[in-house]
Amino acid sequence: MILLTVDNLFKEYDGKKVTQPVSFSIKDNDRITLLGTNGCGKTTLLKMLTNQIEKSGGNFSYSSNVTIGYLSQNIIKNLSNTLYEEMLEVFSKLIELKKELQILSEKISTSQNFDELMNKYSQKETYFLNNGGYNFEYQIDTVLTMFNFTKDDYTKKIGDFSGGERSKIAFAKLLLMKPDLLFLDEPTNHLDVMTIEWLEIFLQQYSGAILFVTHDVSFIKNIANKVFEISNSELEIYNGNYEYYCKEKKLRYEQKLALYNSQQKLREKYIKFIEFYMPKPRFVSRAHDREKKLEKLEKNMIKKPIQEKNKVHMDLKGEIRKGKTLIKFEDVSIGYDSNVLIEDINFTLYGQDHLVVMGDNGSGKTTFIKTILSKIPILKGEIIFKDNFSLGYLEQDFRNLDVSCTIFEYIKGKFPSVLDQNLYNHLGKFKFSYEDSNTKMVNSLSGGEMMRLQICILALSNFDILLLDEPTNHLDIFSKEELVDALNDYQGSLIVISHDRDFIDKISNKILYFYDKKAHFFEGAYQEFKNDVLNDLLQKKKDAEKRRKLEEKPSNKPQEERKNKISIFKYEKILNSIEKLEAKNIELNKLAFSEEYYSDSEKMKKLNLEIKANQDLIDSYYSQLEEMEK
Repeated sequence: MILLTVDNLFKEYDGKKVTQPVSFSIKDNDRITLLGTNGCGKTTLLKMLTNQIEKSGGNFSYSSNVTIGYLSQNIIKNLSNTLYEEMLEVFSKLIELKKELQILSEKISTSQNFDELMNKYSQKETYFLNNGGYNFEYQIDTVLTMFNFTKDDYTKKIGDFSGGERSKIAFAKLLLMKPDLLFLDEPTNHLDVMTIEWLEIFLQQYSGAILFVTHDVSFIKNIANKVFEISNSELEIYNGNYEYYCKEKKLRYEQKLALYNSQQKLREKYIKFIEFYMPKPRFVSRAHDREKKLEKLEKNMIKKPIQEKNKVHMDLKGEIRKGKTLIKFEDVSIGYDSNVLIEDINFTLYGQDHLVVMGDNGSGKTTFIKTILSKIPILKGEIIFKDNFSLGYLEQDFRNLDVSCTIFEYIKGKFPSVLDQNLYNHLGKFKFSYEDSNTKMVNSLSGGEMMRLQICILALSNFDILLLDEPTNHLDIFSKEELVDALNDYQGSLIVISHDRDFIDKISNKILYFYDKKAHFFEGAYQEFKNDVLNDLLQKKKDAEKRRKLEEKPSNKPQEERKNKISIFKYEKILNSIEKLEAKNIELNKLAFSEEYYSDSEKMKKLNLEIKANQDLIDSYYSQLEEMEK
């Protein structure tokens, strides 16, 4: 079923097109990622499709009764609501229906119209069951827990949460709403790696269609079954996953280049024929024939295909200290005053180490870097600096760039002794043209431009150790690839905070993971860390949450009476059923990324229906467990 049809849709400002006309359709169960360089119009397209901005031309239409959802803080209706009240709004119809069923139940016990009331009750209860009436509280708990909200947060007003937390609240509510078509713009922003891993599983089982914009390659690989790319001002559609897109894009470029070269050769051949034979009276008719063919050829000639390459050329330098001890952490605890965030940090940073620091938001990652920089005192232990070296720090927060001067004036102020032409050349390597450098104000730059300017300054400073806080934020895929190359060529040592798993895998050789106030140090890349450490921590988190839910149920009855009430056999049987269904869904989700399924829409539809049916049954089983515990 087609949910959305788009026909030559575009947007322009002051007569200049910011998006070229695009045409496509979205079907149910599509998982589409929209790729393109920063500024190509991806977010603008999403905002047109969700009626946040007006289109300039073309059309788009949704099928009847299709519900759509767009990730934004506008989803939050009332800042005075508590977190839990805001989530309950999603299920307001079910809550009202539950009250109606209770009233009907009371009437049935006393009314003479038993059959009529029972029929009415049965119809309403069927709708209530089919729409998750008995497990919506479980759904709320599950989603909020995976977004790292605690029970204490449930009674906190929305207005008291930070901007990043409100973004997560909006996302949680959107997922609970389950629209037929989900639009997501940078969905992994503000999320830690555990939450992203959970979100991927959730979206793989999602019953609706998804169109999402992200620069998180791992997320794309795990979710997308189609790729839309805005390239050279045109929309290219790839009916396959990210791996298929990479191969097909290369093949299409080669085919277009071969056709272009063939057309150019034929054109030159016609022109030479015309120039040679037109002056000869005996061959004029043949020359005119070639003119017609040339005219037809030129009318249908394709533009020369451009292989999109990144225009950023990062060059980071640092002194070689390979294998030499630089910084040693001995029983270090970090935090603020008496608030310990992480304790007992023990590891050694060596020359040319590429250490990635990971963990939940608020776990202490930025505090860790600021402690190294002596901006925050150590609470316990000792950090021993074994050598003299210079430290370069790339902050995540861009507020320090809120200055009203041009790009060139800003960088000249930091490097007054460097020749102007050398500064312009250096800015050019980071995709800042001469005109932009002299006209663009620093406080008007986009997130991606600000990040490039920060890295541009680091590259001029020649630091021995770089401390980078979320360096891939706001960078498109092409710029991230250039950053990966630059960091891998860098001769100094790295300490990088990131949740971008593909980026981490490409640059890291050691990982420091903060979880539950502990520092887990691991030597190796992310995938090894995930298999050896993270999966175990994630499972422990899920098990702890299940135990918490079961243990927190209030009861005034003696423990022995509760044990008699609960059938141990039935309880274990339900748990076994849940485990089998969850294992089955893991295998079914793997099938979704095989060509047999993503290239066959009917097979993919049946597969997603089976996954959803299993998940609904799992939710129902959990509801039964909770009822047994009451």
